[in-house]
Parts: sequence; structure tokens; C-alpha cells
Amino acid sequence: MQRFLSGFQPGYLVSSAVLLFAALFFIFGTAHLPPPPNSLPAASKLAGSTTRTQVRAWREILANRRIQVISLVYFFLKMTRYTLLFWLPLYLTSSLGYSQHSAEYFASYFELLGFLGPLAAAYAIQRWFDERRMVLGAGMLFALALICLLHPALASSG
Repeated sequence: MQRFLSGFQPGYLVSSAVLLFAALFFIFGTAHLPPPPNSLPAASKLAGSTTRTQVRAWREILANRRIQVISLVYFFLKMTRYTLLFWLPLYLTSSLGYSQHSAEYFASYFELLGFLGPLAAAYAIQRWFDERRMVLGAGMLFALALICLLHPALASSG
């Protein structure tokens, strides 16, 4: 057991814990919301509107609970993404003993293959989830939190 936990730093749990709480907040914050409307107002209606109408429209948008929750979760997701982008090579070299070249090579997979996630999510929504986008989004956040939580323990075992 000691070998399994050697090199484990509790600080590694911070990003996965933040992501886990963001996922919980996301799922509980959006569970009671009604489904999105089928159509949005046409741009031509907004183009001829007054400034007062536009300000009122922006207030409605910014007061929308769904938009607030999605924006907050996106903030934490983006923070996690940039943490991985900039700190992953350092983590791979200092904690796991990768060479500088190998660490840069493996860390680049995150960015190079990252576009597959949204494509897979869009396919899953069309194929299995219909209009339940929030369920899929929360599930993906939980999966990422679990991977971030398990990685330090599994990586040290080889």
C-alpha cells in the first residue's frame, strides 16, 4: 500500500474536487429547469428594436438561471482545461518521471484530440439523449472528475 501511495500529494485532489462540486452544482441547478424554447426571436425583430428593448433583452438573458448555471460550470471547466494545458507537462516530469520530450508529447494529446469530445457528445445527444443535454453534460463532468481523482493513484502504480 505504501508503494501505491508513494508520491501522492493531497493537493492533486483540489482540481478534481472543484470539478466534482461544479458538476453537482450543474446537475442540481438545472434539474428543475423547463426545456429550452423551440425557437428564438428572429434577428430581424431585434434589429429594428430600440436600445431600451435591447437592454431589457440582455437583462432577461443574464437573469436566466440556466445561462447563469452553464456559465459558472463553463468557468470551472475552462479553469480545469487551462490547468491541464499549462501544468500537465510539469506534473508528468516532476511527479511521474517522464522525460521533457515525452511529457510534452503526451500532454499534447489533450489539445490535439480534445475536439473529439464535443463531436462524441453531439452524436450521443442525437442518438441516445434526445433533448436531455444537461444529463449528458453532467455525466461528462462526473467522468472527468473521476478520472482526475483516480489518476494520481493509478499513475504511481505504473
